Amino acid sequence: MGYHLPGVYYDPETIELLRTALDGAWDALSDERKRAVLKSDLTERILAAAAAGERDVDRLRMKALLRPSCGDQRNGSDAILTAALSRHG
Repeated sequence: MGYHLPGVYYDPETIELLRTALDGAWDALSDERKRAVLKSDLTERILAAAAAGERDVDRLRMKALLRPSCGDQRNGSDAILTAALSRHG
């Protein structure tokens, strides 16, 4: 059984891919950044990218993280992504 939004259908495999992207994006954030961003915001970004056809889990994760609201807006989204990715390196 899949998940259906008006005009969008996600099969079980895609749902698992989206869940993996969300978990990866969330895990990439420091505890401090997790207090500054809502997980639902990451979810919305991933769903928007998926609705546009994106299915690469790493690109979905990056699209979720490349937003100033994922942390300190003074640092910009490049710094946020760099900090998040460095936690996985």
